[in-house]
Amino acid sequence: MIKKLHVLTLKSFIAPFIATFIVAIFVLILQFLWLYVDELVGKGLEAWVIIKLLFYASVQVVPLAMPISVMLSSMMAFGNMGENHELIAIKSSGISIIKVYRPLIILSALLGLLNFYFADTVVPAANLKLQTLLFDIRQRHPALNFQPGIFNYDVEGYVIRISKKNPHNDMMYNFLIYDHKNAFANNRLITADSGTLRVTDDMKYLVADLYNGYQYEEIHEDQPDPALRKYPHREDKFSHYRVIIKLQGFQMRQTDERLFRSNYQMLSARRLRQKIDSLKIAYERRKKFYEDIILNNYMFVKGLKLYSRRDTFNYYAAMKIWYQIPPKKLPIVTNTDSLYQHMDITSKQEAITRALNFANRIISQLKMAKIDLKSKQVWIAKHEIAYYRKYTFSVACFLFFFIGAPIGSIIRKGGFGFPAIASVSIFLLYYIISISGENLILQGGLKPEIGMWLSTFIFIPIGAYLVYKVATDKVITNFDYIMTKIQTFLKRAFSYSKRKFKKINK
Repeated sequence: MIKKLHVLTLKSFIAPFIATFIVAIFVLILQFLWLYVDELVGKGLEAWVIIKLLFYASVQVVPLAMPISVMLSSMMAFGNMGENHELIAIKSSGISIIKVYRPLIILSALLGLLNFYFADTVVPAANLKLQTLLFDIRQRHPALNFQPGIFNYDVEGYVIRISKKNPHNDMMYNFLIYDHKNAFANNRLITADSGTLRVTDDMKYLVADLYNGYQYEEIHEDQPDPALRKYPHREDKFSHYRVIIKLQGFQMRQTDERLFRSNYQMLSARRLRQKIDSLKIAYERRKKFYEDIILNNYMFVKGLKLYSRRDTFNYYAAMKIWYQIPPKKLPIVTNTDSLYQHMDITSKQEAITRALNFANRIISQLKMAKIDLKSKQVWIAKHEIAYYRKYTFSVACFLFFFIGAPIGSIIRKGGFGFPAIASVSIFLLYYIISISGENLILQGGLKPEIGMWLSTFIFIPIGAYLVYKVATDKVITNFDYIMTKIQTFLKRAFSYSKRKFKKINK
C-alpha cells in the first residue's frame, strides 16, 4: 500500500517538474536575451553562434530554475491530489501526510545535491565559454550605425563621416571618406554629395555607392628635401563611384579562455574559498601599509619627545625652529605651541602654509586609501557571494518543497494557474530578499554568512509552520472562500469596464 502510494506521489511530481523546469529555463533565457539584446542585434551572427549562446545561457540559469521548479511541481502535484480527494482518502486510511511526503523529501534532497554539483562544476565551465563568446562578439564591429556629424571608425583603415540621413530611405548626404590603409595617412580623400552604404550578406564587404563627388589623392614622391618637392596630386570628378571595402574586423576571433578563467564566476567552491583567503591576506597587507603611512605621517620623534605630528601646524612650527636654531640655543618648552611663539612673522606664515599643504596631502592620501580599500572589500564580497550562492540555491530546492507541498495540500487546487501564481510570488519574495542581502554585503552592512542565508532563515519558519498545519490537519484559512471572492471581484470589474467602454463608443 505504502509503496503504491509513493509511486503515485512520484508520478504526480515528476511530470509537472519536467514541464515547469523547461518553462523556467525558457523564461530565464528570455531575461538573458533582454540583457544582451543590444550587443547581439546587428552583428550578423551565424546560427551556430546563437545556438551556442543560448545553450551556455540555459546551463547558467539551471541553479536558479531548479528551486522554483521543485516548489511549483510539488504545489501542482499535491493540489491535484487534493482536488481529486486523494489526500482525504489517504488521511482517512490512517496514513500520515509526512509519509506521503517522504519519497519527495528524498527526491528534493537529491535534486539539491545535483543542483550544487551543477553550480559547482558545470556552471563555471559554461560561464567561461559564455563570457569568452560574448567577448568575441563584442570585439566584432557593430552594424555600421553611421550618425550624422560623427566620424565613424568602425571600418578598419577608413574614417567615414556624413552630415545627414534621409529618414525615408537609405540615402545619406555630404560624404567624407578618409583612406588610412597605406602608410601615408590622409593622402586619399573622397567627397560626395550623396550616397548609400550597405554590407554584403556574407558580412565581408562594405559597398558605398557615391554620387556627384571628387576623389583627391596625393602622390608620394621620394624627395627628402622639402624645398625641391613638387607635391603632385590627382583629382577625379565622378557622377557615380562605387567603393568596395573589405571588412576584416567582422570576422569572429576565438579568444583564449585563460583570459577569463580567474574570474569568480568561473571558479568552483573550493577554488573560491582559496581565492577568498588569498584576497583577505592581500587586503590586510594593504590595510597595514596604509596604517603605517598614516602612523609615520602623524608621529614624529627626533630628539625631542614633545614633537607630535597629530597637530600638523605645530609640527611644522617645531620643525622650522629645529632646523634654524642651533640645538644649544633651542628653548626648553613644555609643548609645541611655545615653540611657535619663538618664530618671527615670516616663519609663522611659512609654517602655516606648509602645515596646510601637508594636511591637504594627507587628506588626499586618506581618500585614495579609503577608495582602494573599499574596492578591495567589494571584490572580496563578490567572491563570497558567488561562494555562498552555490549552497543557498541548493538548499532552496529542499526548502521550497516544504513550502510548495503544504500549500498544495491546503489549497487543493490543481492545474497550472493558481500554483504558478503562488510559486512565482513566493520565489520573487525569496529572490528579492536574497538580492537585498547581497547588496547589504557589498555595502558592508552584513557579513556574507548572514546576508546570503537571510532569505533561507526567513523561509525556514514559514515552511515549518506550513508542514505543522498540514500534519495536524488544521486549517489556516478558507482558500475556497478567498478564491471565490477574487473571482467575483474580477468578474464585476470586467463587466463594469465593458459597460463603460460601450457608453464611450456610443
